[in-house]
Amino acid sequence: MLTLHSGRILPALLLLATSGTGSLRAQSLPPYASVNPVVSSRSGLITQPYLDPTPRWRFSVLLDYANSAELNQRADGRTFVLDGEYLRADLTLSRDVTRTIFVTASLGLEGAYDGFLDPFLNWCHDFISLPVPARSEKRPENEFAYRIELPNGVVIDRERDGAFIGDLRVGAGWRLNRHLQTVATLTLPTSTGPDGFGRGVVSTNLVTTVRFPFARRWTWESTAGLGYTPRHETELKPFQNTTFGSVSSGLRWRFSGQQAV
Repeated sequence: MLTLHSGRILPALLLLATSGTGSLRAQSLPPYASVNPVVSSRSGLITQPYLDPTPRWRFSVLLDYANSAELNQRADGRTFVLDGEYLRADLTLSRDVTRTIFVTASLGLEGAYDGFLDPFLNWCHDFISLPVPARSEKRPENEFAYRIELPNGVVIDRERDGAFIGDLRVGAGWRLNRHLQTVATLTLPTSTGPDGFGRGVVSTNLVTTVRFPFARRWTWESTAGLGYTPRHETELKPFQNTTFGSVSSGLRWRFSGQQAV
C-alpha cells in the first residue's frame, strides 16, 4: 500500500469474520482508509480489495493505530503541526444484490491521543540512523498538537477526543469479471469528533480494483481512485483542495487457512 504521509506505524488489518461462504476464495480483506486526520478530514478515498461473490452478509473489522509527527511551513506564511496518535476501528457490512452487483456500508469508532510511542520510535529511528527531527528535536514527547497558522494571523488549534464516531460510508460495487471491480461510495458527515477529524460535507469517490491470483497462495491486487470533496470551514476554504487521487498495489500470501500477509 502506498501511503502519502509520514509517521504511520503498526498497520493492523484484523479480519474477524467474513460470513459469506465457507470457501477460502471468498475471504476478502476489509477496505482501508487513512487514519491520518489531515487526509481523512478531506478525502473520502479508500483502498478497496476485490470482493468475491457470496450469498450471505459479509462482516469485517479493521483496526488501525498510528503515530504521526509532521511539521510544515510554507513560503506564504502558513504553518502546520500534527503530532499525536490515532485509533480507528472500522466496521463494514456488505451484501450481494446479484452475482455482479453488491452494496456496502462502513462506520468507524475513532480516537486521538497524546500517545505513548514517541520514546520507542525515537530509539528505533536512532538505531537505524534515520532520525525524524520533527519528532525527536522539535516536539516534546507524547504531547498532542494539531495546529494550523494562516498568513492572516488566524490560528486554528484542533482538540483531541478519546472516542468518537466517524463519517458513515455507503456505496455500491460492480464486478466486471473475476479480476476487475469498481466501487462508488459516498461519505456522509456523521462524525461526532472535534473539527478537523470529519469531512463536514458529503464526499463522492470512485475506486477501481484489479486482482490477479497466481501460483497457489499468492494474489496481486492494485487500486486506483478518484474523489471529490467540497470545500468546508470558512477560514480554510482558500487552501483546500477538492479533487483527490489514490493508488495502491500489493501482494498477498495466504500461508495458512484464512491467514495472509
